[in-house]
Amino acid sequence: MVAVVVTFALTGYSVDYKIIFAIPGILLISLNLVWISIILGMMCARFRDMAQMTQYAMQLAQFATPVVWMPSQVHPNSPYLLFNPIYHLIELIRAPIFEHVIPGTSFIFCTVMLVVGTAVTLVVFNKHKKLINFWL
Repeated sequence: MVAVVVTFALTGYSVDYKIIFAIPGILLISLNLVWISIILGMMCARFRDMAQMTQYAMQLAQFATPVVWMPSQVHPNSPYLLFNPIYHLIELIRAPIFEHVIPGTSFIFCTVMLVVGTAVTLVVFNKHKKLINFWL
């Protein structure tokens, strides 16, 4: 965060009040990453090849997500944007900072993803918590 503030100050970037909405976005991303790392950690411990498959899936997801291309290059109702969770996670921070808009659909999508993902992770973890030490 310090690097972002220093960069904005040095480049003269105009800061709007809507940039504050990047802070709840960072919190929502962090909470989503907790349950994702728990479920992926369990899967990678159980299935040894899952770590390599996760790495390859993340590389492919980078090209399907507007990291190397802008979302304006695709139709707004494209399934690449509507059903891509990585796009919504990135949009929580990118939109308030660069476009000065509050991404309502991304907040809703990530909140639903947080609730459903946490529930699934808790069920799976509670079911297999006694077996995790044998998987390692």
